[in-house]
Amino acid sequence: MSLEEIANCKVKNYLSKNFARIKAEAKLSEALGKFSRGIDTLVVFHRNRYIGILTETIIVRSRLDPTKTKCKSLAVKAPKVFVDDNLAEVARLIIENDIKNLPVFKGKSLVGTISDKILLAAIAKGNVRETKAKDVMTAEPISITEDTPIRKALSIMRKKNLSHLPVVDEKNRLVGIVTMHDIVVKSIHPLDRAKRGEIIAEKIPELNTPIANIMSYPPVVISQEEYVGNAARKMIVEDISSLVVVNKRQKLKGIVTKKDLLQLLLKPLLKERHILFSYAKSGEIQHLSKIELKQIEDRFTKFANKLFANSSYVHCFIFIKKHKERHWKRALYHVRLRVVVDGKLLVAHSNGYGLLNAFLNTLSSLRKQLE
Repeated sequence: MSLEEIANCKVKNYLSKNFARIKAEAKLSEALGKFSRGIDTLVVFHRNRYIGILTETIIVRSRLDPTKTKCKSLAVKAPKVFVDDNLAEVARLIIENDIKNLPVFKGKSLVGTISDKILLAAIAKGNVRETKAKDVMTAEPISITEDTPIRKALSIMRKKNLSHLPVVDEKNRLVGIVTMHDIVVKSIHPLDRAKRGEIIAEKIPELNTPIANIMSYPPVVISQEEYVGNAARKMIVEDISSLVVVNKRQKLKGIVTKKDLLQLLLKPLLKERHILFSYAKSGEIQHLSKIELKQIEDRFTKFANKLFANSSYVHCFIFIKKHKERHWKRALYHVRLRVVVDGKLLVAHSNGYGLLNAFLNTLSSLRKQLE
């Protein structure tokens, strides 16, 4: 089955029934009880009004008291999809909203859920042989060495908006990989718990400790010539969200993420060049008006039309932070862009008084990289 055929498949043929409804006022402890019985996703309702979705991972990462916290406080407002939507629409919503699970409705009735893993399984089962890892990978990704402190790795991830960093030796040979999840689970959360007196006599990796202490080894790899169907299968089997691309001598060549594979479901359906925008949830995005969003998207589109005229697909990830500092009643903003163009990653950031000014400064920084 080709990518275009997979992209056109209907949601009703792929949805999962392994879900349950839960009331918004229910405690997280009730939700954890449902997860312990094998439920994958909970869909939160207030009476008959859809509120959002909830997964076990969301609850665990929150570190909130499950006996006191209500489900509505952690429910993620995931967009609805419908049984007759196609998988391309699901991929678009998952990417644009930076989310893993979506509720599936038939009219007003909840009938299932669909996830990024289901889309990966569709790509794997389709045995796609039209696209190789080298066609979708981010070439020459940012990497670190084994002696890089955890603190520095965390700083790089935050500044560059990355969730994975390959670890290499002095000859650029792959020796491991570290993820944001590794840092949070193995270092940040234990340190927080130790400060609260919850951990005693346990050795915790300090943030100045070398990354070698928490990196995953051996990393799961793929060659440049392997097909994306095989890449999807490896991610499913290993339950990971990225694969490191190496050559025969184990030298780092690139990285393929789950998002890279999902984007493949969009490409066959694009009749003309498409620009996809995604926004970091942790930034200022929830406070911006539709007019402000349209302004920055229009400016980027104009920029991309000039500099990426020969590219068929551009993905722009935007992080915005508003500072307290002001000048002539205009707030200081920090804008960070992560742009993927034909598998190449570009990262730029800048500041400015007023959102549009900060955004234009960031585009100027990006332009300099391309000159």
